Formats: sequence, C-alpha cells, structure tokens
Amino acid sequence: MNELVAGTQRYQLDFFVYRSSIQSWLSGQGLYSFSITVFDGQFPFTYPPFAALALAWVGLVPIHWGQAIWLTVQLGVALGLVWLVVRRVLPGRVPASWLGDAVILIAWMVAILNAPIAQSLMLGQVSLVMVALVVVDFVVVPAKFRGILTGITAAVKLLPLIFLPYFLVTRQWRAAANTAGGFAAATGLAFLVLPQESLLFWTQMIFQTGRVGEVSSLRNKSLLALLSQWGLNSTWLWLGLAAAFTAFGLWRAAQHHRRGEEFAAMVVVGLLSGLVAPLTWLHHLVWLTLAMIYLALVGRRWMLAAAAIWVAFCFFSPVVASLASGPIWLMILQSATTLTLAAFVLTGLPRPTPVAGVGRGDG
Repeated sequence: MNELVAGTQRYQLDFFVYRSSIQSWLSGQGLYSFSITVFDGQFPFTYPPFAALALAWVGLVPIHWGQAIWLTVQLGVALGLVWLVVRRVLPGRVPASWLGDAVILIAWMVAILNAPIAQSLMLGQVSLVMVALVVVDFVVVPAKFRGILTGITAAVKLLPLIFLPYFLVTRQWRAAANTAGGFAAATGLAFLVLPQESLLFWTQMIFQTGRVGEVSSLRNKSLLALLSQWGLNSTWLWLGLAAAFTAFGLWRAAQHHRRGEEFAAMVVVGLLSGLVAPLTWLHHLVWLTLAMIYLALVGRRWMLAAAAIWVAFCFFSPVVASLASGPIWLMILQSATTLTLAAFVLTGLPRPTPVAGVGRGDG
C-alpha cells in the first residue's frame, strides 16, 4: 500500500508516516506494508512494533490536532531538557531568580534552532522525546529503577540499547538488568498485541537497512556513511573503526561515571550511538545539543566551544544541509558532523569548574 504526499503534508512528514502506517495497521492492512512517496523516495514505518503501540493515539485523532499536540509536546520536552541541565545537572551556574528563568528561556530558544531539535520539530520525529526519556532515566529516576525507562525507549527506537553495554562496563548491574527487562517487557507486549508484525520485524525488517535510508547519503552522519562518501567502502574497515570507537567511548564514559559525572557519561554514550550506528540522521543527535548546553555552563573557557557548535549546527548552516549528495566542498562541510561526534567520543566532556557552595552536580 502506498500514498503520495503533497502540499502541506510535507511538514511533519515523519509524523504523517507514523499516523498513516498506524491507521493501516488499525484497519487490518499491516503496519509494514504501508509507505509514503515524497521527495522521490519511499518512507515506510521502520520502527519496532512496540513503537506503534506507543504512538497508537496519533492514528486516532485528526491530523492537524495530532500535529499540534505533538509539536506542543516536543517544545515542552525541549524546555524540560534545558531546565534539567541548568537546574539539576549543573546547578548554581544560573541564578535562581527571574533572571535565571529568562536565561533558561533564551537557552531553550537557542536549543530549538540547533539542527537536531529543529529537525525533530519540523519532521514531527520521536527522536527528541526518546532522548528526553533516557535523560529522565539518568537524572530524575531513582538509581534502583534506572534503566527501565531506557529499555522501554529502546523498544521504540533501537539506538538506546547502547546503554546496556555502558551499564555492564561500569558494573551497574541493576541498571543493566532493568534495561534488558524494560526492553524485553515492551517487546513482549508488542508480540502479544501485534504477533504478525513482531515476527515480520524481528525476522526480516530489522535486517533491511535500505528501508531506513541510503547509507552513502550526505544526510547520514554515521562513521559508515563518512567512509562510504569518501570511497572507503570496506566493511572490515568500518567494523574495526566502529569497534575501536566503541571501546574508547565506553572507556571515556566509564571515566565520567567514576568521577560522579553521570550526565556527561550519558551524553558521550549517546553521541557514540550516533557515530557507530549504520544510519544516523541529524534528529538522532539531540545529544549534540545537550553537549552544547553543557559546555556553555561547565566553565567560562568552554562557552566559545558551545557557541561554535551552535553556529556550525544551526538549522540554517550548510554543515547540516539536507541533501543526498553534492559537490566536494559540501561533502567536506557535511563531514564535520561525524568528525565532531568522533571528537567528543575520544575526548569526553570537560570536568565542571567548582561553584561556590555547590557540588559538582553532574549526575
């Protein structure tokens, strides 16, 4: 089953894909048999079946109401992320007054102009909310329950599964078990409600990466894409580099964990997931926006680096142009995103400078 998208439906395109695919499932025509034709490409539902359960409401409300609700949720989630970093992760760096609240609002407006969040808003994507759920799991949820929300989130979108090896490397056994349990419970529920779609996804669809997008596209910001774009099409080279970056990134994250900098560890692992995944779109990289906010607060000497990230990855920057291919100068600019991810994975995040009367607060 296929539908051609035209006109204003291109706005919040991914939301439209979710809604149409879920309506196809609810009408008995199948979740993965539906796709939308737009921009000379096919856009099918690519997430695990549990995502359809979590998003079932979007198939039950009028399209414009659904878009308005989802946009409001995303804007609120972005504001909540900024507030958590300012007030919970790095407290005491912004005054607890109306002036501090104004700073948070300005930081929120800056953040939503950063390409990862801006693209999530424009496409109606789930990525922003998925990252926020992982952040809440690390920053808000009590330690004994940490991992459950991350596991459930991974059942919607697989990328958060990278936190399972992080928990194992840092010997957070309860969090690792919670993550595995949350993922298994959500996936098992999907098998009960959508048995045919679940069997189809886990035996066939998960291996069909071409349904998600073209690896060599400039829109893809992963390490595999970078190698492909520059003619280094060696599976063994990619696997070797991905393994090396994964080992080093988890080691860096473990260093942050040992220093009590749990938020920094989480961001490094999140950025690592974007680097080593075969397909990474900009809206997956909300972690980059969080790193920018963290750098702006962690110490005065890092404010310039935060500003540079905002300028480079502003929604209007050529570094984040949404083109499938282009001339050599554009390829060089497009490589900056992947190289930035690699740099954060290799170096980690800076240690917070002390604030009088306040602990480190990172985690």
